[in-house]
Amino acid sequence: MSPSVHAVILAGGEGTRFWPLSRRENPKQFLRVLGDESLLQQTANRITSLISPENIYIVTQEVHSKQVLAQVPWLLRENILGEPCGRNTAAAIAMAALHLQERGKEGVMIVLAADHMIGETDRFVEKLRVATEFAAQEDFLVTLGIRPTGLETGYGYIRLGAGIKEVRGHTVHAVERFVEKPDRSRAETYVADGNYLWNSGIFIWSLQTILRAYESFLPELLDSVRKNRTFPPTPEGNKQRGKHYGRLPAQSVDYGILEKSSRVAVLPCEFSWSDLGSWNALYTVLPKDQQNNAVLGKHQGVDTQGCLIRSGGRLITTLGLSDLIVVETEDALLICPRNRDQDIKKLLEKLRSAGEESVL
Repeated sequence: MSPSVHAVILAGGEGTRFWPLSRRENPKQFLRVLGDESLLQQTANRITSLISPENIYIVTQEVHSKQVLAQVPWLLRENILGEPCGRNTAAAIAMAALHLQERGKEGVMIVLAADHMIGETDRFVEKLRVATEFAAQEDFLVTLGIRPTGLETGYGYIRLGAGIKEVRGHTVHAVERFVEKPDRSRAETYVADGNYLWNSGIFIWSLQTILRAYESFLPELLDSVRKNRTFPPTPEGNKQRGKHYGRLPAQSVDYGILEKSSRVAVLPCEFSWSDLGSWNALYTVLPKDQQNNAVLGKHQGVDTQGCLIRSGGRLITTLGLSDLIVVETEDALLICPRNRDQDIKKLLEKLRSAGEESVL
């Protein structure tokens, strides 16, 4: 008998990575930057061939719950799990796991980010089937590892260990170790080695296995999230719940559990993937013109190459530019080198300290 499978889509986000297009009230996962659907819509629709809609859950900040339902109208209202504030993945996944447990659910839980780009959907779904079957049979925390397609310093890496089991013709491996984001020379070594994968942040495990892992490695956080669910749905209860949740540690499940457990497995994958963690990451997956520019909207340029240019409606004209990000919206304009896009947070901190809250 096939195990019941539940998908949890993490749709938090503070709206910083794609500023000025993304904002606190409209973060990246709700944007249509890769086609006619938002990243959240693409993520949800991608898995409906594997998972029944009633078994798909979305964790988001409470202020975005209506936006989630507007974008994914077939989602059950009770399957939108609202956080008072974002506290990273460990708290969000604990909330979802407890929600399933409290409703008597069993089986396998797939955890997906709402803002990833994934190509070759059929390959992706097949890998999820393999990982789901393995996780249903074995007491392991499973992650998908992406075969590197180039040099990348913005991702964490996983070193492949020995094979554990073959499922549907695919070998699931032990994780030898997790590696933090490397510098360029280390990334070159990892790619040349052939035994390192990009850490996708896509997880598959049985509900029992992940709850036992929380009990072992993050028991206080699990207890706090459990307590947080007991506050009554009254104005005062909601206020107390928000304060309590805001005191939870902002910790990733990778650091809090996976890097500490000896029961972690990885399934190597070959589909195209990007976590779209920055404007430059988006540039790498967008189609380019003859001058290697990625253009969204209206643009005319001379001697312009290697740029990402996004127009919010007005015509953008450029002359003699290279390797820049140019993003125009109704109330803000961003211009920066493509290799400085990770520093946009510093720019937002300056805007915040200058009182420019209206553009945040």
